[in-house]
Amino acid sequence: ATLTVALFAMLISTVIGTTVGIISGYYGGKVDMILMRMVDLLMSIPSFFLILIVNAYLKSGITNIILIIGLFSWMGISRLVRSATISVKEREFVHYAKMIGNRDGRIMLLHIFKNVSSTVFVAASIQVANAILMESALGYLGLGVTQPTASWGSMLKKAQEYLGSHFYLALFPGLLILITVLCFNVLGNRLKEV
Repeated sequence: ATLTVALFAMLISTVIGTTVGIISGYYGGKVDMILMRMVDLLMSIPSFFLILIVNAYLKSGITNIILIIGLFSWMGISRLVRSATISVKEREFVHYAKMIGNRDGRIMLLHIFKNVSSTVFVAASIQVANAILMESALGYLGLGVTQPTASWGSMLKKAQEYLGSHFYLALFPGLLILITVLCFNVLGNRLKEV
């Protein structure tokens, strides 16, 4: 369940963050100022505590966990995409597309998104690692995915009872979290280099 939550939460946060970042970077001015102040406000609130508060009011389930993590973790992606969009929108092919009468939506989708997609893929791979850590922490606190669905965080919580006699029950979920997060971070670094 941990990987399912992480992948779907990453999709939600990547779509929202990319959309906000492209719109903000492309239009600039007041639109950029309003969107970026909203992002700054949301980033100033610790997202994990925000997730804990919202999760306390909703019924625990895999869909709610995916939505909560996805909806409260898109801000970093939007800032990265905005920066990339600002540099791409000044290139000649974008000016030419405007001159021949392409609409803003078409330019953002066909020209801007195509050229910032490498930034989006890097941010998405790192977002998966962050989502795994958030879901595992929620599961460990007993606020994540409920039984009978298992997650690495809930497995760690359950293993606490047997640490004295069966330490390996905590070792394997912990190692899986570590290795998976490390793999996604390495993947993000490799994509950045490519």
